[in-house]
Amino acid sequence: STKDGVLAAESAESLLQSLEDNYDRYSASALDNTTDEGISWRLTPNVACYNFVLHAYAISRGGWNAAVAAQAILERMIQRCNKYATDMQNTSNASIDPPPPPPPEPSDRSFNCVINAWSKCRDIESGNRAEEIFRMMEEWDYDCQQHEGNKTPVGKYYNGVKPSVRSFSGAIDAWANSGAGVSSTDRVMAILDKMIEKRKEALVKALESDDSEEIAFCKPNVIVFNAAINAFAKSGRGIAGAEQAEEIIDKMVALDESGELGQDGDHDDENNLGLKPNTRSFSTVLDAFSRCAADEINGVDAVSRSEALLERMEELYAVGGYAVKPNHVCFTEVITALARCKGLDDAAERAEALLDKLIELYQASDDDEEMKPTSKTFNSLITAYARSKHPDSVDRAQAVFDKLCNFSVPDAASYASLIDAHAKSRKSDAGEKALTLLNRMEQDSSVEADLYPYNSTINALAQSFGSPTAANDAVSLLERMEKGYDEGNENLKPDRFSYTSTLQALAKSSSGPDAGIKARQILDRLIERSKDSPDSQPDLFAYTTCVNACASVHIDRNTDMNEKRQCLITAIRTFEDLKKEGGGGPNNYAYGAIIKACSRLGADRDERDRLCRALFKECCQAGQLSKMVLMWFKRGSSRELKMEVFGELEENYGPEGGEIIPQDWTRKVRNWKDRPDYTSDHKDGRRAPPHRRKHQQQ
Repeated sequence: STKDGVLAAESAESLLQSLEDNYDRYSASALDNTTDEGISWRLTPNVACYNFVLHAYAISRGGWNAAVAAQAILERMIQRCNKYATDMQNTSNASIDPPPPPPPEPSDRSFNCVINAWSKCRDIESGNRAEEIFRMMEEWDYDCQQHEGNKTPVGKYYNGVKPSVRSFSGAIDAWANSGAGVSSTDRVMAILDKMIEKRKEALVKALESDDSEEIAFCKPNVIVFNAAINAFAKSGRGIAGAEQAEEIIDKMVALDESGELGQDGDHDDENNLGLKPNTRSFSTVLDAFSRCAADEINGVDAVSRSEALLERMEELYAVGGYAVKPNHVCFTEVITALARCKGLDDAAERAEALLDKLIELYQASDDDEEMKPTSKTFNSLITAYARSKHPDSVDRAQAVFDKLCNFSVPDAASYASLIDAHAKSRKSDAGEKALTLLNRMEQDSSVEADLYPYNSTINALAQSFGSPTAANDAVSLLERMEKGYDEGNENLKPDRFSYTSTLQALAKSSSGPDAGIKARQILDRLIERSKDSPDSQPDLFAYTTCVNACASVHIDRNTDMNEKRQCLITAIRTFEDLKKEGGGGPNNYAYGAIIKACSRLGADRDERDRLCRALFKECCQAGQLSKMVLMWFKRGSSRELKMEVFGELEENYGPEGGEIIPQDWTRKVRNWKDRPDYTSDHKDGRRAPPHRRKHQQQ
């Protein structure tokens, strides 16, 4: 845990300070030519002690405070080195026998640990602070070199340290994790370009001196470039960031082929990794394109780019010389991209073709685990079919699930994805099949269930049009979740979606007036449980769905009048609660639901007119008049009330009954398609779409 990690680092630092205190006493006695029997020169810190503490802070998950503590230790190391050099310069060497050993100077690992601490901090200032450590490293190295401009004495005792590949990649990672947007990627490219230019300068100097073994600057390798690719992939710049990440791959290939930064196998190439892009390079870019696939504008292009990039991987791998095996991670990213894309009718079929190809590669690879599709691969394809418009999408999703069971082990997300496919089918038996799958999952001991499949099942029940038992099954499942959570199963804690989906099931059930009462009871349970979970408080949608559940109950001549009355009272009370607690006030859907309730459940014409008049006036003043509100108002109000409301409006023959609706009445309805067709913002009364209205105004 974070608390334990920070505590461990602080304990380690306390021990380090004890060693420093011991060294300080030993050094002071040596400089004064005195003897302190209580100390030993053997109990002094070395650079490994410092690095251990710095690393402890870097991995402690202590955020900003941990990074500040690590930087303070590094600065203390440098201060102690400077103090030693100054003390030795100010003291006659002949009078000290033997002189105290110098305190350890920071190594590249010391600086890198602090850079890493700032990277893991994930603060908006992380990149700047990491670069500050980088500059501190360069300044220390400069001070330790013997040259004409050097006025410091540390060069007599210390060698200095130059930035390594890990230093550059750490600084880039810090910017990637900073969330600084465009400025972060600008700094990443500046760091990368600086590294490339300095390497080129160092190579030229080495060639001029005929000493290729002494290249004064580290060689950028795949670690640094992958860090830069990751920074662009995580930059939040959408498809532009993904495209720039792909351009870095192109740059790697070009630099490797040209040999501008050295050749493979150079002695200063850390771990002999080279410049060639590897599987991680490509998978990071594929992930970036995959996350852009849901974009309505660039989604199709993002999918095409990811498919082309996967093909490029396969070609490079087939040629040889590149460690770019297109493994299951890469295939899964492209399949996920297809599942997310909304602009492709054949996305699911293309995704299944990729899965089949991956299975063939795995079977031909002698069971190479890197090529074996995982449950996530299958889950993405199931999701693709769940979102597909294919007439057999549910059957195909089921076939993929069955293939998964034969090939691997389904997880909770597998069941949830298939349940979601049934929900989106909107078939009358979708809820029943979803419940069967959920029960099968619960009996599977290998599956660690979470909330997702339960919520998907309730949603499937809510979408089961025509099912006589769906609403009661949804209520029972919600109660089962509540009971499981109360008994200690944290994974079954219902959230707002659990309750609102159950309310939807009741609203669509066409049950008697008791459905409205049940809906309010469920809303009350959500309100009560949200006291301990502020993020689960009922929202506008929850209140509106409850009102709609009351408004949608089945009524006929056999309906009990008291139950009908109670349902109307419940709807009005819920609507009033919405105005107080719903946040932002009712929208056009809420007004539509409450006017629908009054139109259907009012005791007689006078009561319906009284309620509809007040609510319609309030709705128009709020600018929330929509087609649905207008429809239910006209259904529920008398001819006299309609004449009262519309009699003074300018007449025009149209689908709204001959009236032009004032634009002010509809001003807050967000979706222009929900507004009445005939309003006063068009010359002939017909409401124009936004782009037409803008043109008319011009």
